[in-house]
Amino acid sequence: MTATESKRIRISAATAFSYLIPSDSKDPDSKTALDKSTGTYCLLPPSATAHSYIGKLRDSGCLDLVIALICRGEEDDDPKDVTSSPNLIPGGTVTTVTDDIEEAIKLEKKAEKVQQRAAQKAEKVQQRAALKEKNIADKQEKKRDKDLQRSRKPSAQVMTAVTPGQHTPPETVNTSALQKSGIDIMDKAVAGKEADYLQKAADKLRPHAFLAMCTFVDHVDLRKTIVERNVLEALVDSVKDPSEYMSSVAAQALLHMLVYVDVAAYIVLQKDLTEKIIAIALNEATKVPVSAARILEQLAKHDCTRTVMATSRVPEKVFELLKAGEINFIKSSRLSALCKFSAYDDLRPALLEIQLVAFLVKKAGRKDKHKRKACLTALITLAGYDKMHEEILKAGFVNNLINQLGDEDTDIDAQNSLVSLCAHEDFRSQIIPTDFLKILVHRLEKKRHFDDAQYSLNALIQYEDVRRALVGPTPLPFISALKNVITKGGAILHDLGDAMYSFCLQHDIHEAIMQSQFVEILLDNARKGTMWGLEVLSRLLQSDLLKIPEFRKKLMDGGLVTILNDIGRRGFLFALTFIPAILSYTGEYDDMREDMLASGDIVPFLTTRMQYVSISSGVFKDHHFHPEIDAKFEECHFDIDELDHVSLSLSRIFRLGHENVHMIRSFLAMMATQPRGFRRMLKYGASDDW
Repeated sequence: MTATESKRIRISAATAFSYLIPSDSKDPDSKTALDKSTGTYCLLPPSATAHSYIGKLRDSGCLDLVIALICRGEEDDDPKDVTSSPNLIPGGTVTTVTDDIEEAIKLEKKAEKVQQRAAQKAEKVQQRAALKEKNIADKQEKKRDKDLQRSRKPSAQVMTAVTPGQHTPPETVNTSALQKSGIDIMDKAVAGKEADYLQKAADKLRPHAFLAMCTFVDHVDLRKTIVERNVLEALVDSVKDPSEYMSSVAAQALLHMLVYVDVAAYIVLQKDLTEKIIAIALNEATKVPVSAARILEQLAKHDCTRTVMATSRVPEKVFELLKAGEINFIKSSRLSALCKFSAYDDLRPALLEIQLVAFLVKKAGRKDKHKRKACLTALITLAGYDKMHEEILKAGFVNNLINQLGDEDTDIDAQNSLVSLCAHEDFRSQIIPTDFLKILVHRLEKKRHFDDAQYSLNALIQYEDVRRALVGPTPLPFISALKNVITKGGAILHDLGDAMYSFCLQHDIHEAIMQSQFVEILLDNARKGTMWGLEVLSRLLQSDLLKIPEFRKKLMDGGLVTILNDIGRRGFLFALTFIPAILSYTGEYDDMREDMLASGDIVPFLTTRMQYVSISSGVFKDHHFHPEIDAKFEECHFDIDELDHVSLSLSRIFRLGHENVHMIRSFLAMMATQPRGFRRMLKYGASDDW
């Protein structure tokens, strides 16, 4: 078995081992993105231990091969035949074949073909040389025969025939030498090609070695061997490889190794090794700028390497690279590293000296969306460190964000940033006295801003001081805004109900809403029988708001059943189209369904008046009814399944006017009798036909 074949098979085994050996790392945060992207489920049987596999890994020579591929200078040109190695995986039953092993198998087949072609070429060269030598010998023999025939001298002067074994003409000697020289040149060419191929094969296998190393280094005993064999130094050199791919994989492997404290302690003890890593990470022309920034972040986590970073003025140099950079994602990586430096006392003074916060606050007001969001994200990250709060407040970040509210380009980003800052009490105490909460409350009445406003308020009401500002002794018009929505419109009603349910999860806000006139206003509007009042009631009862028991109780105590009975008995025919949805959703709750069925009037009136209206299908078939309500429909001989499907839309009603004449008259009567409710319906836009 050739050297390259042996290497190929063993690196496949090493890659397989990298998946099979469970990590003994106890810190889940120590895993890098590379480890997460390449990890697989552990394939070991329950009784197996990592230590037994690590021992077999050493015995098989796989670890040595991985290190040799990374360090290059340690490559073994004549490795042991792997057929003598012990069985690497008990039973040989690994069901998952990784891409790395498949690639190695392809390389092995390719190597065999190359070697076969080289052997065939060498054999042809030898055959041609032998044939040429034979032809030359034949020519020499013929020449000697002719010379003998031409000779007319006496027999005494006749020369004895010279056999090829007794004498070799000079021409033959020269020809043989040339043949031998040609064969040597050909052998050297074949050997050179084979050496080039082996080098290329090793280069292809090297990224696999980096991959395997990322898993091996998670184990203390393997990590000690890896560090002692100068793998770190080799990785540092590989990061400078001309190949961008090789440089990237090496940087990821180096980043993974720097997670561990013992590795950090080792590089500090090695002369200039820490400085060398820092220099590579700070190189403006590096092929791996994102990984370089993460390497600096990782070095900052260890006390020993962080001291070297402070001495080397790393924060200042990264800041200069940030200002000089032009590519956004690279600048974002460097900015992220600077923000994480602020967590450490020995690096923070440098950030204060370069006035990073003031720089970011100034840039956060830009119109360029990507740059503005990057600066805002960085400032929110800095706000996560208590010792940076004073600097952020001093730079006027809060006022800067307040001023950006209302601007179409910056409004939402500023709003979200203020909500994030409110997670910290000292920022919250500065934000609450401003108009921020008041702006959010007013936006609840605007359909365009409702969603963003309610999401922001839901995030803020977890803080007691915010709730006190909304519903305290001197409250903001929070409850009034909610009541205005159900009387004047301005939001998607179903979304309003869901938002109110979320608000009510906070006890003090729940009490404020239930003690207000919200439910009374809802019922009064429905009692008038206007399209808007019934639409609001129907939509809110289809939302999560109905999950609140106290809300259901107030509805029933406020006369919901009586209102529905009155509409069913003498309301406009068009008004009846809202009742099926109300029955469908309230019927899911025992405390509402039983009272509605006990009245005995709602379903009979509804079925009698809607029996011959073709629009019935659109208001019944789209809803699911509780079995008890279904049974009530059957008692009235009203089979929903037999209704023809007619969509609930005004255009449909008017097109089928001959079938819906009563519905048209009812609709026009409602419009004329309650024009204000109809106008609100038009403004709300309940459907495309209004």
